[in-house]
Amino acid sequence: MTSGELLQKTATRLKHHGIEDPQIEARILLGHAVELSSEQLLAHLDMCPTHSQIEKLEQFITRRISHEPIAYIIQRKDFYGLSYYVDHRVLIPRPETELLVEKALGFAQNGQHEHALKIADIGTGSGVIAISLAIHLTKSTIFAIDISAPALEVASINSKKHNIGKQITFLHGDLLNPLPVPVDMIVANMPYIAEPAMNDLSPEIIHFEPIIALAGGDDGLRHIEILLQQARYKINPDGCILLEIGLGQRSMMANITERYFPNATITFFKDLGGVDRIVQIKPVKII
Repeated sequence: MTSGELLQKTATRLKHHGIEDPQIEARILLGHAVELSSEQLLAHLDMCPTHSQIEKLEQFITRRISHEPIAYIIQRKDFYGLSYYVDHRVLIPRPETELLVEKALGFAQNGQHEHALKIADIGTGSGVIAISLAIHLTKSTIFAIDISAPALEVASINSKKHNIGKQITFLHGDLLNPLPVPVDMIVANMPYIAEPAMNDLSPEIIHFEPIIALAGGDDGLRHIEILLQQARYKINPDGCILLEIGLGQRSMMANITERYFPNATITFFKDLGGVDRIVQIKPVKII
């Protein structure tokens, strides 16, 4: 059987099981099985995969139609122009989080620190935020913190992969508790899914991704509020706090921020879907 025939059969099976974009995912799975990129695969549709490659593809298909995310199957996810290792120990990086990196870089490059910032990435997970910032801000010192030791193992793999391990210090602990010094910037993609919305998540998310990286309490902002409470004593003057939030959380987020940073300048940034996704907090005075 040729790769072209396998590709079509794979796409048909994925579509039958309700997988969105079956043609694209079929190319990814088959390409991973035969160790070719999607572009290379399309240039070799007349090749005949080996028996072991076909068996490997069948394993991938079985996992995917059970709704396991494709990023876990191929153990790779692209983020902000780079490729990262991911597995079940970490949340899969989302495109929306690239806006958090963009705004963090904007603050650093337009500020008074000449890129030599101390930065804390809270809930670092796979490390994509910390690594993205380290690569673009080569003079920065970054503390990447996570309560999950297994997640920090994945982040360490990615830091070595991109050769920026010396710039990042990984710390195991809850929120800002392990942070040894005040910093100029705090960035965080914390769990922000409200408890009532957890059951509405897709099977790919609820059955495979780490719940600890998703569940944000009754209103979704439990961890974020604790973070802001701690941040009063962990952010330097003229510093900046950047947080990712979810749909419909703007008003609650503004109220929580005013509780702990009543004189702060608060700015919300929308993602490509029009959702208020990033909140930037610039404290004027630490209370």
